[in-house]
Amino acid sequence: MRIAVVATEAQQQEWMTQAISDTLSIVWLRESAVVEGAEAYINLRAEEEWLQEPLPDYLPPLVIVNAVVSAGTDWPRHFIRINGWPGFLKGALLEAAGADALQQQAATQLFQSCGRQVEWVNDQPGFVGARVVSAIINEAYLTLQEKVSTKADIDTAMKLGTNYPMGPFAWASAIGIKNVYRLLNKLAAEQPRYTPALLLKQEAEQ
Repeated sequence: MRIAVVATEAQQQEWMTQAISDTLSIVWLRESAVVEGAEAYINLRAEEEWLQEPLPDYLPPLVIVNAVVSAGTDWPRHFIRINGWPGFLKGALLEAAGADALQQQAATQLFQSCGRQVEWVNDQPGFVGARVVSAIINEAYLTLQEKVSTKADIDTAMKLGTNYPMGPFAWASAIGIKNVYRLLNKLAAEQPRYTPALLLKQEAEQ
């Protein structure tokens, strides 16, 4: 199976951390382009590259996009969304949403060929993992705002106390504070508990 994957160098490295089946032929792209014979198109830069642009007309029937903040009517209904934020992309389990049962089945088989299992979740901004992590990061910024402790001490306390792989500020740095802020803003429009901390907002807007 021939697939086209649009990705940054860092995203490509994360994607390749799992064993890829010999049945796949992957054409790596830094920007979207026509790939003759591609049966599937994965755009890991979708929110960055396609968010405000008309969608290209050369896409095959199976289209998978890294679109964590966008959901619902923000993308065509035949698109499959995944949580491909930095750090989430290299795991053996991917969150996915959207499309119909037949496309989900095809996507599941493709992901398995890429060494990954799929958790199909509700089509909502942030999926599950990104929502949880963003909320944790926001709480850490609220704590920092109140001058309870430093970033380094909060990270250390969370790692030791909860056995998280990294602290909330390290997570924010890895994911990108602007990504976290965009998601929190989107969620806060309907659920005020996600309202970004002022300090987080200031850092994201720098």
